[in-house]
Amino acid sequence: MVAGGVAAAHFDAFHGWLVRHRTLVWTSLVAICALATAVYLVEVRAGEAPEFAGRSLQPVTVPLSLAAIGAFYLLSVWIGEIGRPAVRRAIEFGTYLSFGIYLSHPALLTGLLYVQGHLPHAVTRYALPVTVTMCVLDVGLALLVSALFSRTAWSRALVGRPRRRGPSAGAPPVPVAPEPSGEPEPARETAARAPAPAQ
Repeated sequence: MVAGGVAAAHFDAFHGWLVRHRTLVWTSLVAICALATAVYLVEVRAGEAPEFAGRSLQPVTVPLSLAAIGAFYLLSVWIGEIGRPAVRRAIEFGTYLSFGIYLSHPALLTGLLYVQGHLPHAVTRYALPVTVTMCVLDVGLALLVSALFSRTAWSRALVGRPRRRGPSAGAPPVPVAPEPSGEPEPARETAARAPAPAQ
């Protein structure tokens, strides 16, 4: 929170540094991901349970979080520079559902972990494909659930946003100019006629 406040107070300097050092930011993210994976494998080999070896309180989480924040910021800058209307609508829709996704994905992940625990060993022994599949399912289901809840009367409580009634809900109507017909408009009658001249 403190780092976010400092970055916001010096946003121009923060933005400029990241944009000028794109290669460093992305390289740092890859290197720290590799380091975090190596630390996890070493601890598991040393006898640590996998759920504890991969906990978020590991010291490597700090540099990993900083590198991920910088990389995601650069990714958002790149997406923001795309001027296509479809991309902008997708960003607006994702932003609208972001809080609902944040709220719903832990419950969905708990259910997926329960299902994973009942899968046969022939499936669960492939840890990487199972993990990637669970991540994709978790995000996809959270997006679907949030989109459904956003159209109910409980949208503000469950999604944290006003209810969506349609793709253009809340947007003012766009005036449409009449098409030219090629005929002159009829003359308008004056509201008050001039008095007749005295005879």
